[in-house]
Amino acid sequence: MLQFLSLGGTDEIGASCHYLNAGGTGLVLDAGADPNTEGPPSLPRYDLIRDLAGTAAPGNVVLTHAHHDHIGGLPSLVEIFPHIRIRCTPPTRALSEFMLYASARLQARKFREGSSLHAPLFDAGQLDDTVTRFFTHAYQEPFRLSANGAPVSAQFFSAGHVVGSAGVLVTVEEAGRTRRLFYTGDTNTRAQAIIPGACYPTPPLDILVMESTLGADVLAEHTTRKSEERRFCETLQGVIAREGCALVPVFMLGRAQEMLAVIDRF
Repeated sequence: MLQFLSLGGTDEIGASCHYLNAGGTGLVLDAGADPNTEGPPSLPRYDLIRDLAGTAAPGNVVLTHAHHDHIGGLPSLVEIFPHIRIRCTPPTRALSEFMLYASARLQARKFREGSSLHAPLFDAGQLDDTVTRFFTHAYQEPFRLSANGAPVSAQFFSAGHVVGSAGVLVTVEEAGRTRRLFYTGDTNTRAQAIIPGACYPTPPLDILVMESTLGADVLAEHTTRKSEERRFCETLQGVIAREGCALVPVFMLGRAQEMLAVIDRF
């Protein structure tokens, strides 16, 4: 039996978080916070799983990558389920620690300055406890998620999104039947300047849970990476030719490093 429940945003960029009951074993896929909201309203609907007990209560949370909308609610989840284990790739662990401590400092500063009405969701003390719960796994290295009941295992596959990003293949053996669910996380099939494109598990799959931000964007259907890089380069050349200064807004994790690599190649 597989039961799937989305706890965060499902039709927008929000708090990515899903609960999965796999053969009686509860687990959480990502634990994000909505980057456009502050305080408790930014968190996933943890109230929907708060009262779960036994093996149905999540014993593991599996992270796909270290962006805020996939890890920002992690300390709050650990507070509800103190024995939960955090599973991710080694780069995601390193980046998650950096991002979460930075988030704690930012929340505290905004509340202190009065630019936010919400007290911080977590502080450094909570994070000191949270980071002890990480368990890391290499790509395509099977790891067990079940303690009792039907055997449940998982594997990470490179998602091609940011360094350490991964899709998660969950395999459940129950009553002589094998069920396979694949959660892509944020994914990219095309190689970037610093990381290769995604690598997916071989079929068959029983269930595919897929992130699809801009998946049906009309403009994206008429553009390519090569043409956009050329247009970007020509724009920078024009600015430099008139002795101007170009400001390129980017996400701190992933996009900033990607743009530096592209500019270096130019």
